[in-house]
Amino acid sequence: MLPSNAAPQRERAARRSVVLAVIVAVHVGLLLLLTSGRIGVTRPPAVAAVVSFIDDQEAESPHLPPPVRLVEPNLRLPEVPPVLLNVAPVDASQAITVAAQPPPVAETTAPPADAGPRRVSFVEYLRAPQPHYPREARRQRAQGVVLLRVLVGESGVPLEVVVERSSGDRSLDEAARAAVARALFKPYRENGLARRALVTVPIEFSLRDVLASN
Repeated sequence: MLPSNAAPQRERAARRSVVLAVIVAVHVGLLLLLTSGRIGVTRPPAVAAVVSFIDDQEAESPHLPPPVRLVEPNLRLPEVPPVLLNVAPVDASQAITVAAQPPPVAETTAPPADAGPRRVSFVEYLRAPQPHYPREARRQRAQGVVLLRVLVGESGVPLEVVVERSSGDRSLDEAARAAVARALFKPYRENGLARRALVTVPIEFSLRDVLASN
């Protein structure tokens, strides 16, 4: 059995065939009439075409205005005669001599040359004094405090050591003076500059310390 839609397809195919046959027949009939001269074809009248040719260079180059000619003005400046100045010679005897100024001297904060040592109440040691207790003073049970006035130099070395107040025993005073003379002080400074200083140094001799050390 054929499918149910086979009959409609055959009908549509038959219709297309009939339409094509009619179109072909119409075209064939028109062709025969044209060849036999029965159908006249009117042609439009010919119109003369005016063609102007342009040179390639004219087509490429734009329309430019004519060049402008520059006219140089013919100006003549008047000649100015040179001016002569009469300069009188300079008399060397009337010349003024200016003495050269010496360069300024930089100010320093150094103390005056005649400034004496500064009296201070305290200085630091770089090497502290180490006094020796005399044997005769220990045997006699002598003790006390010696006050020494010390002149410390710019380098910290004791320049002068003087007994300012005695302990009551000459051997103790001499032992204290010798110990301070071997010490080394930290230099005293003012405004960053070292200068001499006077300081009082106490040295104490005590039998209690000697017995404690023994």
